[in-house]
Amino acid sequence: MKKWVWVFMLAVFLAVPMVGSAAQGVTIVCENKTDFPNVIGEGDTILAENPGVTVEVLQLVGQRLDLDITFIRQPWKRCLVSLQEGSANVLFTASYKQKRKKFGLYPMKNGEVDESRR
Repeated sequence: MKKWVWVFMLAVFLAVPMVGSAAQGVTIVCENKTDFPNVIGEGDTILAENPGVTVEVLQLVGQRLDLDITFIRQPWKRCLVSLQEGSANVLFTASYKQKRKKFGLYPMKNGEVDESRR
């Protein structure tokens, strides 16, 4: 069975107030292991070249919305805690699990996960 992967892109818009054209900061956490094709490489830094498709898309979103995006790579459980404690605005990639709702928000529609936003 396929795991549906969700990117918390909606959280960017919920967590970051847009005020004029001033740059806003967003902290995005992801696991410190390769998750091909979303994020490539190991360790605590994002690769400068070919970092992964999701990283590149989020970088483009940041450019277009004038957002200062900081990527932090860390162990998975620390990613969840960072999101829950508010030291991170966005976590990617995370499959939907009911128990993970305590850490952050998933895009929902009519009380169910909105698969059109995965």
